[in-house]
This record gives sequence, C-alpha cells and structure tokens, in this order.
Amino acid sequence: MKDKVFIIFNFLTVQFFGILVTQKFLKKNIIIIEGGSNPSTSFYLFFTILIASGFVLLLVKLNLSRFLYYFVDYFGLFFMNYYVFAFFIGIYPSIILSLIVVFIRYKLRKWYILNYCTIILSVGVVSFLGTSLKPLIISILMILLSLYDIISVKKTKHMITLADDVMEKGGSQVFRAKLGEETIVIGAADIIFPNLLVISVYYNYDLISSLLTSFFSLIGLLLVTKFYNREGVPAMPFASLGILGFLIASLL
Repeated sequence: MKDKVFIIFNFLTVQFFGILVTQKFLKKNIIIIEGGSNPSTSFYLFFTILIASGFVLLLVKLNLSRFLYYFVDYFGLFFMNYYVFAFFIGIYPSIILSLIVVFIRYKLRKWYILNYCTIILSVGVVSFLGTSLKPLIISILMILLSLYDIISVKKTKHMITLADDVMEKGGSQVFRAKLGEETIVIGAADIIFPNLLVISVYYNYDLISSLLTSFFSLIGLLLVTKFYNREGVPAMPFASLGILGFLIASLL
C-alpha cells in the first residue's frame, strides 16, 4: 500500500505543479523545442537519450558518475528551482530560495530531500517540454522508450546498473522513499514521460482529455507494484498506458 501512495503522490505532485508552470509558459509563449509536431523529433530525442545513457554508463564504468550527479543535483537543481518559482515569487526571491535549497541538498542527504530535488527537476522538464511537443510525438517517443526499457532491463540489464549507481551515489535521477524497513524506488523518467504526455494533451486538447490520459497513466504505474517482488521491472511500458487514455479521449 505504501508503494502505491508513494507513486500517486509523486505522479500527481509533478503533474499539478507542471500544469501550473506550463500555464505561465503559455502566457509568455515560451517554446523550448521547435518542430514539436514533426514525427522525426521523436526519433531525434530517442537517439539523444540513447547517447546520453551510453555516456552515463561509461562514467559509471570509469567510476566518474558522481561528478555528473553533482552537476545535475546542484546546478540543475538551482536552475530548475529558480525557473519554477520565478513565475510565482519573482526573480530575486527565487534566486535566494534556490540557493537555500541547494545548500540544504548539500548538507542533508535524507531521502525526502533527494525526493524533493527529483520532483523539482521533473516539474522543470515536463514544463519545458510540455508546451513544445505534441501528444503524438510524445506517444511515439514513449513507445520507443518502452522497447528500450524492456531490452535494457531484461536483456542487457544496464538500466539496473545505472539505477543501482544512482542509489549508491545519492543522485536525484530516481524517486525514492525509506518507509520503515521498506525502500521504494521508481525512475524519474517513469514519472516524467507520462506527465509530459498529460501536460501536452492539456495544452493541445482540453482538461477532460488530459484527465483521462492521467488516469490511464496512473493505473499503468500502479500496475508496476504488482511485480515489485521480481528483480528488474521495466516501468515505462506500464507508464505508457496513458497513450491508450489519450487515444480514447481523441475518439470521444
């Protein structure tokens, strides 16, 4: 039960704040990626992710991955925290708050601090890309990533290697919680991409369509908990259930 509550909390938190920030982006007409309606963009992003994964895996093999995690956790955290809160509290208060958050992240390595960092980074990503990519493009990308997730978890197992390294080095690339004797972990991408689809549907269609997409995405993520007792469960195929919700909404 705890794992389900943990997934629901993180999924809906990223979604809620992602939509709030996205609305600010829309008012300012901010577009991060051009060509967000071109199907080739899906393949471009997919191969970019493959190259990035290979680079991180190389750093893990060379025992240098901690430096990448430090960069993401401090510079990335400051940058995302600043942009998320600058829309609501202004530039200078946001800078001060971001510096405080980075300092707390440096001094305290508790799971809830790390989880907050992962939430902020995720909100930033879905907000930046949600207004740029069309739902079809995200759907194609999620299907490609689902196939990659299955291969990288079940066949090559290098995704498990990356996840173990993140946990060992204390990076913010996974959502985590230590509840009693139980440690719950889910990859940030498994929360980011379904929420990216939800926000894109919200931006390009309507609230009802995005809610239906969100519902199916959440059901898919909760299904992952049925397989926690098995070693290595690719979560992206389950998270991609939101695509079905989007298709149903498109037909209504």
